[in-house]
Amino acid sequence: MSDLIPKPEQEDVPLNPVPVLEEKEDETDTRVSFSKRESLYIAPIPPSTEMKGYEEAFSGSADRILSMAENEQAHSHDIERLSLMAEIEDLKRARGERRLGQIFAFMITIILGGCGTAAILNGQPFAGSVLGASGVTGVVSVFITGRRGQGNPTQKEQNGDTPSTSKNQ
Repeated sequence: MSDLIPKPEQEDVPLNPVPVLEEKEDETDTRVSFSKRESLYIAPIPPSTEMKGYEEAFSGSADRILSMAENEQAHSHDIERLSLMAEIEDLKRARGERRLGQIFAFMITIILGGCGTAAILNGQPFAGSVLGASGVTGVVSVFITGRRGQGNPTQKEQNGDTPSTSKNQ
């Protein structure tokens, strides 16, 4: 066993030798860094520095860009105006239809009430009662269910329903 233990006068040799890198004084540590700059603008007109670049590259391009932006804005305003006008017309038409429905409901109620009264006066109290009650009950039930279906217009707008979106559902 004494053979396995190295003697002090022998040189120690590691089992797995690791190479030692020698540093040279004439080498320098060089680091390279890259940077990238991107710009993004979301507008019909580019920033003034880019406008100058366009004008230098293509004479008259700045005027063309400005007129394009003006035309696009005018077009957007026209589309919005037409959309609002169509929505106003739809609201007017719906209001007219509701008014017409109310007029017809009133007329039906008066006619059925008159027929019921006439039937009672002619000695048919049961038929008269049925006619009068059916007219009033039918009109009242239509108004109640119609109001439930329409709801409060301001409440619909708060829920995100506008007159144009609620009609398409």
